[in-house]
Amino acid sequence: MRKTLSFAFLTLFWLSNAQNGWDLIRQNDFVKGRQAFLLDLEKDSLNRKSLEGLILLSETSGDELSFKKYIRRYMRHYGDENFFLLFNDDLRLKPDEILASTVLTSRAKTEALMKKADKEFYNRNFKGSTEITSRFFNDLTWSLAGPFTNLEGSGHVIAYGPETENFSSASSWKNEEGLELKWVKPGHVNKDCGIWFSDHLNSYNMNTYYANAFFEQPEDKEIYFRITRYDPIKIWVDGTLIYEADYKIRNEWDNEAVKLDIKKGTHRILVKVSSIPQNSKIGSSSNSTNGSSDSYEYSYSSAYSSVMNDYGVSRRHRGDFTLRLTDKSGTLISGLRSAEDAPAGNTKISGIAVEKNYVINQYAELSKKEPDNLFWQYLLARAYLEYDLARNGEEYFVKYYRANKSSF
Repeated sequence: MRKTLSFAFLTLFWLSNAQNGWDLIRQNDFVKGRQAFLLDLEKDSLNRKSLEGLILLSETSGDELSFKKYIRRYMRHYGDENFFLLFNDDLRLKPDEILASTVLTSRAKTEALMKKADKEFYNRNFKGSTEITSRFFNDLTWSLAGPFTNLEGSGHVIAYGPETENFSSASSWKNEEGLELKWVKPGHVNKDCGIWFSDHLNSYNMNTYYANAFFEQPEDKEIYFRITRYDPIKIWVDGTLIYEADYKIRNEWDNEAVKLDIKKGTHRILVKVSSIPQNSKIGSSSNSTNGSSDSYEYSYSSAYSSVMNDYGVSRRHRGDFTLRLTDKSGTLISGLRSAEDAPAGNTKISGIAVEKNYVINQYAELSKKEPDNLFWQYLLARAYLEYDLARNGEEYFVKYYRANKSSF
């Protein structure tokens, strides 16, 4: 079991008007509560409220076998995309099963799609693998710069040359080590993954890097800039900062998005990524299908095995960051292509709208609509932990408790 949910989150919500097993949970009698739920399932194996109760109790008691059994049953009959994303590591559904699902969008199916591409690659069907990944990654030409000084994450705040100057391939800077830094345009970049800075630039323990790309858009278009990352990030389009996050987050495909109204013409993208100390849970085995290789179902050997095990299947494709330019459905923008340059200076950007915290937001909304539903509170608490936003969760639950003391 990767995480054991703190009982502190549960005991805050001993609300009234519940029945049977849930009443017993609120009375802190988990043993009798479990017995009540099991009796209900003997009568109806798909009793939703009892399944929800047993999911909560089996996780908090460390009963991993029961926990996985009940979440799989719940997913088959009642689950949606956010439930899948929240429990993906434990559900361990096969790629074909995920891709055939009618309740999951393309965002939730991406991991399975990448596994399918890797299976084709492993079987030496390179064309088949490329056909899959080319529908997912924009073919942009990136220039990279770094590493700039990033003492304890300070690089996220410090404005280095690449973000204060117009782009010029002749620009150069010096970092704290006295190393001259220039824009590097790699001669070869893998087209089936995001950007890995360390593949092309020096790397220290903590780094700040920049990535620059130009693209030509043939018509006015609403474009979603979909972000996959785990380290703090800043993104500019035509000199306007469209997104900033100074915290780590679970490395999940398209986990954040910014909608922009892009005019016909050539545009510039600048991305800044600053790593922070690696003792974070992000990228460790605690998020196995979202950052490491221990969940991959195929066996590799020799040199290829070493590469795959070092990167991990999903992590290999994600890179240090992935930025996808898509329509609302997540499909790559048709006709968009890489460009060599764009007009200098800022261009007015309009229609900026940010989407993020999809899973957390859903369960927060459900908890608001049904404040007596302890299962929603449990899923919300788990979501804050899974997405490495425990401090945000603490803030939410403390405020909720203080505002609803009379209900406890």
